[in-house]
Amino acid sequence: MKIFQMSIEEFEALPYAERQQGCVQMIDAVFAQIEGQERDPSNGEDEFLRDAISAYADANFALTAACAASAWHCNGHPKLPGLVEPDRSVPLREAWKNALAVRQQLG
Repeated sequence: MKIFQMSIEEFEALPYAERQQGCVQMIDAVFAQIEGQERDPSNGEDEFLRDAISAYADANFALTAACAASAWHCNGHPKLPGLVEPDRSVPLREAWKNALAVRQQLG
């Protein structure tokens, strides 16, 4: 996916709508990668995706892209040990739907 190969500077130079859509594509691609392997996300993927989803809801598209890229590249590998585990009470897909709804309401 081309957007995973852009530098942050190239990404931030894109128009707002393209950055927003690029983030949607990146997060959806990570979900597709995980689901295509018929497995649950690793702890690293889960945490990076939650960070990406939260950043997306806040319209912080550079952070969204960085976190989604990290989730994509960790591909089943855990994050470093000793980090605080995120709240996983909300399923990832539900969190993503909520973030999409927030962005849609705010424009």
